[in-house]
Amino acid sequence: METYAQTIDWLMKSEHPSLRVAIRRDLLHEAPTPQEQAALVDDRSPIRAILNQMKDQTYWIYPNHFYSPKFKASHWSLLLLHEYRCPADLPEIQRACAYLLQGCQRWLDEGMIHQTKDHRMACFFGNVLRYALAFGFQDHPTVKEILSVLSHAKDGKEWTCKHNDNSPCTWAAIRTLWGYALLPESMRMPAVQASIDSGIDLICHSQEMMQTVNHAPTVKKHAQWEKISFPLYYQSDRLFTLRVLAEHGQANHALLQPAVAWLESKRKENGRWHGSNPNKSRSWPYGFTPEDTDRWVTMQALCVLNAVKEG
Repeated sequence: METYAQTIDWLMKSEHPSLRVAIRRDLLHEAPTPQEQAALVDDRSPIRAILNQMKDQTYWIYPNHFYSPKFKASHWSLLLLHEYRCPADLPEIQRACAYLLQGCQRWLDEGMIHQTKDHRMACFFGNVLRYALAFGFQDHPTVKEILSVLSHAKDGKEWTCKHNDNSPCTWAAIRTLWGYALLPESMRMPAVQASIDSGIDLICHSQEMMQTVNHAPTVKKHAQWEKISFPLYYQSDRLFTLRVLAEHGQANHALLQPAVAWLESKRKENGRWHGSNPNKSRSWPYGFTPEDTDRWVTMQALCVLNAVKEG
């Protein structure tokens, strides 16, 4: 098996500038070089290619449909750009995020999620919270309203979803926790912390980490759960779940150790992990090669295992 140093050397040979920056920041805990930072948005980069597909330098595909089509509309494009470590200060990103939050506010004003006590929109709004915070919109009033809706007590129906047979949906909790992970301390009110604790409890005590995707016996188990994939949009798998929980300091949670062992068991003889890209045909075709998919999931798996070692 390759040594850790050999694996890092293989990772850094990628021509994907976003991957090199992610490895530098998240795995090596180093600042990217000026050349690496500049390469993120140069004319040859996947980030620039996605930005070049914008309409009016403000949105992708349709002005009033930021969710459809999957996975190229504005919501999904911003989510992928966040994963690609897109700089927050780009004017196009600032316009796109502000425009999307206007659309979210219309949904909120129409009562799209206020009229229900479940979390049926948490997989969407958790993702919005994530990239809105990453792109510097923590003080935006819509972001604050989304946070309030996500963290509000649901009268015993936390995390339930009509698309999950009205049972608790782990994907909803995972995506919400992913958004919460970037919250500054000033925004971690007691209701938010209670929601975080509730989500962690649901995930760590669920069978999802071992067997199924949901608690609903009538909902068929999603095949994606047993795979290791990048990127994932609203879906989750064990690796993504471990990434999220590690960001919340839960990598060493006793109930997660079988999942950690599962992740280690998926490591190949060469010290790497093999990844899949289930939405490739529906995503922007920039920055995806089979070897770099392996590099993304290998980097992410190593980050999780390092978090376990570091306690």
